[in-house]
Amino acid sequence: MQQTFLDIIYKIFYDTSQRDITDVRLLLSEKFSFPSIEFEPKIEVKIPIPKKTDNGITYSGYYFNDSPQEQIVAWGIFLATVYHLAAHVAVSDYSLYSNWVRNKTPRIFWKVIDFIEDDAVKRYLSSTNPDVWENISEISYKQPKYNKFNKMESRYALKVGSKTIDGIKQEMNKEPLLCFDKKHQNNLLGWASELYKNQQMLYEVAPDYYEQRNLNQLLVFKKNNIEFSPSGKFQTTIKKLNFLYYEEKERLRNILHKIRKDVFGLNFDEIILPIEDIYEYFKLKEKNKKMIKKIREQIRSVYNNSEDPQTNFYGEIDMELAIQAIASNSEKYAEVFNKTEEQRIEETWSILIDNSASLRLRFKQVKDFMLCLAEASEELTGPTGSWGLYSYDQKFSILKDHKGKYNQDVKARIGGLYSGGLSYTPDAILLAGRMLARTPADIKHLFVFTDDYPTGVWNYDKKVYLAIKETERTGIEVIGIGLSSNITKYFTESCWGTDIRDLVDKFVKIYRRNSSKFV
Repeated sequence: MQQTFLDIIYKIFYDTSQRDITDVRLLLSEKFSFPSIEFEPKIEVKIPIPKKTDNGITYSGYYFNDSPQEQIVAWGIFLATVYHLAAHVAVSDYSLYSNWVRNKTPRIFWKVIDFIEDDAVKRYLSSTNPDVWENISEISYKQPKYNKFNKMESRYALKVGSKTIDGIKQEMNKEPLLCFDKKHQNNLLGWASELYKNQQMLYEVAPDYYEQRNLNQLLVFKKNNIEFSPSGKFQTTIKKLNFLYYEEKERLRNILHKIRKDVFGLNFDEIILPIEDIYEYFKLKEKNKKMIKKIREQIRSVYNNSEDPQTNFYGEIDMELAIQAIASNSEKYAEVFNKTEEQRIEETWSILIDNSASLRLRFKQVKDFMLCLAEASEELTGPTGSWGLYSYDQKFSILKDHKGKYNQDVKARIGGLYSGGLSYTPDAILLAGRMLARTPADIKHLFVFTDDYPTGVWNYDKKVYLAIKETERTGIEVIGIGLSSNITKYFTESCWGTDIRDLVDKFVKIYRRNSSKFV
């Protein structure tokens, strides 16, 4: 499968941090203003993704035009952020300072802690990824930083403070990395106390690719004035990220362009992609692995000619092609048959998930079932992957379109989906139905998972009824799925269950019944 933008970032981050994907929650989004890292209660890293504008991209408070050189700098800073925060996950344990920070000024103690831990990051990257560190250090050198000295500070005090810090740096360079024993903690706290006394010697401004402590600060964009020439694998990665970023943006633009006609007359605020959370996806998958296996096995048992690998060997033999195939020892025997009628039954479906506020208390169950369906759909539809996955409240979220692959991007969007907002179920059915109608297939299913407790839609019952009927007139089977019997009020075909196991069993039965109509 072709590597995606997120594939590259995930590999770099988790390889550099030496952590498993289920150990650290990594979130990436254009909506984030600054990079950040939290170690309690679970390690969570947030990294902003460069945001496309009409004439370039913005990142980390800088505006970059669309010239190749400016784009290189933007992706260089972004990539430095990924490596820097991943290295923190590998070498930093901020819990060691928990007692030391008591009764100290946050602005100052964070400056001290960051000085110590950022030095560990530099030593870690320079030893494990010297090629990468060479590029990052060039970016760091060219970004603004300054010391803010007190005007009353004597030259003697500054000289003493500078000598103290140089001595601490020498001691830190001798400290082994990835060591968190009692001796290491004592060393850290000893340095921290000395640095706290000489805090005026520490930089006030860190490079822009560092994690930020004040996430409420206003992001003011300025024109980029950094020149940077990457080299080695850092340069290769920048080129890949730049290419994949714009390729995926173009694919999304084409999807939204096609949807523009389908969304006409509907009331959604906007069409969006959810924030990606691959950590949450793998947690869900591990939790539901038995149910995923069960639903795969049960649905696979449904007879469908499209699953039969021998269906190409039906029809009347073309003797001329058959003689040529035998003479050339060709293995493509299927090509010697003239099909008098279409033998394969093509099947496709869309899964539509209600993620409105009315389902908030039971949304974990909703995500469990959604994951089971998604995993089963990928295997059943084969390499073509002709199925779609969408969710809605007053916004319509694209998790997977019919032409897209079930890759890390889709899985991360499933993990990042949360509940909230109004239930625009009638609009969601119409939009999903219109998109599904454009997808060529003999059998089309639209599975709608909702509790059908209306919020925010006037004359809800009638609108849901009309939306279902309009969709069914296009040849689509609309099947309701819910967590209560309320679902049966609106859908001719429906099933509901009180827990995930019950729901999977009933879903499989209704799927079998509907598929058998077309065999």
